[in-house]
Amino acid sequence: MNESTQWVSARREQNPAYAFRKPSFSPLTDRSKPHFLNGFSTFQILYQIMANTKQAQKYIRKTATRTDRSRAVRSRLRTLAKKIKTLAEQPEEAKKVATEYASALDKAAKRNIIHTNTANRHKSAISKYLFEAAK
Repeated sequence: MNESTQWVSARREQNPAYAFRKPSFSPLTDRSKPHFLNGFSTFQILYQIMANTKQAQKYIRKTATRTDRSRAVRSRLRTLAKKIKTLAEQPEEAKKVATEYASALDKAAKRNIIHTNTANRHKSAISKYLFEAAK
């Protein structure tokens, strides 16, 4: 155990913020494992190492929650876009999905998950795509 590992271990034992989960290694120093995070999310690592106050810990938790929600919305947008591309031969179905996609884009833009101009650009591109496919 080198000097920096001992210091990290000693700090972990003293700080109550580290009490919720004590890893068997220091994520900053033990890189001998295949992936040095070993199942810990980035937010868990930040929570354990960087957060020095209760407010900082809460902010890290809030960021993790928001990230998960935003990731789900973006995934839904990508799924709807792919669905429209596959339904190009069926114009009625494609129109229904396009309406749903435009609505999802507007909601994501309203919640600042994507930029408003990005939403408008995607809606324009989809309408052009459907117009070309209908010819």
